[in-house]
Amino acid sequence: MKKVLFSFLVFGTFIVYGQESVQFSDPQPAGVSSTSATDESCFGRYKDANSGLTYVISREGISIETVVISFVTREQIRESSKLRVRGNYLHGLNGNDSVPCVEEDDKVYYGIPQKLIVIGSGNLNSLSRISAKKYVINFHEGAYFEPSLLTFEGNKLVITHGELKYSHSFSKYLQVKTITRYGESVAILAPTYEQWEGLEKLLFTGEKRSYIKE
Repeated sequence: MKKVLFSFLVFGTFIVYGQESVQFSDPQPAGVSSTSATDESCFGRYKDANSGLTYVISREGISIETVVISFVTREQIRESSKLRVRGNYLHGLNGNDSVPCVEEDDKVYYGIPQKLIVIGSGNLNSLSRISAKKYVINFHEGAYFEPSLLTFEGNKLVITHGELKYSHSFSKYLQVKTITRYGESVAILAPTYEQWEGLEKLLFTGEKRSYIKE
């Protein structure tokens, strides 16, 4: 959950109400039908060279690929009836498969590919199409949603996560209830479709992460 701590002070009643974050009752923008995939022109693999994380955009939806680094000790390999190092590969982790590895001191490091479905079969997240090059992923959090903006710019995918810190600016959007999650107050908002333009400018003001198309 992408939460940011905040406080909200109501003047005139001498009562302080703690409001720490916001979520949305429905996927945003309100009233826009969800889609299972982006336009075909956006399909591809988009990678962050620093983290090695890759977004895969296809007709099946959106997924994230990364590599989890782990290790075994030389002692564990010696005592195992399956594990063997041959050249730069570790054999025996998964049947007949081998994985690239690096030997350092008494450890052998290796990487296991991981895939996370963001939009696709069996996932509760929702994808909304604003235009052919702009989409919102609404991450399902409990019974509510937290939006992130995806923008395709040439050979780049730019992702901006929603700024969920509550501020007085959110008071113009219908607040249907306040809940408590993990000991923090969360305002549940239900903006109209007509309010989306202003809401987009308010929400997506944080750091933009760029992924380059391979």
